[in-house]
Amino acid sequence: MERVSRHYERGVERVHIGAYVRSWLHWAGSGLEEMGTTLAEFALDSACRLCGRVT
Repeated sequence: MERVSRHYERGVERVHIGAYVRSWLHWAGSGLEEMGTTLAEFALDSACRLCGRVT
C-alpha cells in the first residue's frame, strides 16, 4: 500500500490508483494461489481504508 500512498501524494487520479490496485490484485490472486484469498482480502481491505481516507 506504500506505493498507492505515493501515487496519491503525487496527485495521481483515483481512477488510475484504482486501476493499479485492480492490476495488483489480479497479479496477487493469480501468482500466489497458496496465499490467494487471504492476500487478496488484505489488499482489498487496505485499499478500501485508503479510499475512505482520501474521500
